[in-house]
Amino acid sequence: KVIRQLRQQGIISWGRVPQENMVYVKGLPSDTTSLDMYRIFAPFGALESATAMLGPDGTCSGIGFVDFAFTANAQTAAQTLNGFTMSDGSVIHCSLKSDSRGKHVADSKVGGMAAGPPQWFIQQMTEWA
Repeated sequence: KVIRQLRQQGIISWGRVPQENMVYVKGLPSDTTSLDMYRIFAPFGALESATAMLGPDGTCSGIGFVDFAFTANAQTAAQTLNGFTMSDGSVIHCSLKSDSRGKHVADSKVGGMAAGPPQWFIQQMTEWA
């Protein structure tokens, strides 16, 4: 009942996330889980879903997808985390979902953002490692 009310008020979606709210992530460590993806991306805003893709052996295939409730949050997360070095030394690459022609569906530039991830994010990631 609560979920239905939230959907009716437009607070959460009906399962269809606009492409401009989707972030593609590659370069994830093999031990990454969907819960890890949630923990990494949730500080940037409300998530519809966060999924680490698994290979046949059950480990992360190195890619993941994050669907945000709001476009601005997806843009900020993609810009901030693109090129972020994980605790194991791997570097993740984040981008907004591309359309079928390979073009980004939303401008990934967000004004006023400092270069690199914010200090609070680095501290939180260090604590999880």
